[in-house]
Amino acid sequence: MKAIVALGSNLGDRFEYLQKAVNEINSLKEIEVSKISSVYETLPVGGPEQGNYLNAVISLNTELEADELLLKLLLIELNLGRQREIAWGPRTIDLDLIWFEDQTINLENLVINLSKNKIEYNNKNNNQYTREIIFTNYFVNQTR
Repeated sequence: MKAIVALGSNLGDRFEYLQKAVNEINSLKEIEVSKISSVYETLPVGGPEQGNYLNAVISLNTELEADELLLKLLLIELNLGRQREIAWGPRTIDLDLIWFEDQTINLENLVINLSKNKIEYNNKNNNQYTREIIFTNYFVNQTR
């Protein structure tokens, strides 16, 4: 199955965190990264005052289902020091599953609503985080 993951970092060595995340994703036996976008610097959207982000998008092939892939991405975030203390706060790494086989997904911890072009994540404490996709459809289509 094909999937697209958006990556972002605005703490520490931002580029190094993006690179480490791509390496960790690609090291998983059920995943093969097929394309990597250029890296872009973007302003933070919402939340407290914080530094700019470096963002990229990867396209991958996987044997995993969407919820299994999300779990792997969350574990990589934890491994790279991601802390979820402040909603929309700064982070070492942010890995968002933004597309999965053209599916609209409505699970307890992952909602990909292609018609509204947004994703919603629910963490274990039922705090809902909605993040608008910053990349245009054209950009996402180029990474497929």
